[in-house]
Amino acid sequence: MTPCRLLPLIMVLVLGNIAFCDEAAKKAADALQGTWTTEKTIISGKELGTNEETVLVFEGEAVSWTGITRVGNSAKKSTIRFTFKLDPTKEPAAIDLIATEGFFKGKVFPSIYSLDGDTLKICRSQPETKRPTAFVSKEGSGHWLLTLNRSKQK
Repeated sequence: MTPCRLLPLIMVLVLGNIAFCDEAAKKAADALQGTWTTEKTIISGKELGTNEETVLVFEGEAVSWTGITRVGNSAKKSTIRFTFKLDPTKEPAAIDLIATEGFFKGKVFPSIYSLDGDTLKICRSQPETKRPTAFVSKEGSGHWLLTLNRSKQK
């Protein structure tokens, strides 16, 4: 087969693969929509206590990440907002969290995720570092490992 005849075939294969990836990402994003609360959070090998909680809310192409610390009858909240891009075809599935405000605005937090029914695991690294390759958070790694449960709508 001549190169001129191969080019259209290659283009069809490449464009078909892009369409498949886009459709897979859209389906995966739809599955993440809603509110998720932490069952467990580990940051650089240290598990957060019971007075600390993380809540993620996926809405469309955005996610808000809220950390809540309870002291007595009061609570301190801190929220950072992101857009996200998924690549569910990677192993493990990849999610890029792109900060849309604050100190990290425009920075990408390369991460991985796993969704099993109503349980979501995310392992997030810091900007300008390598994407995690496993769902672990070792001391000094800077990785955040979250196990979250889907909040039931009332």
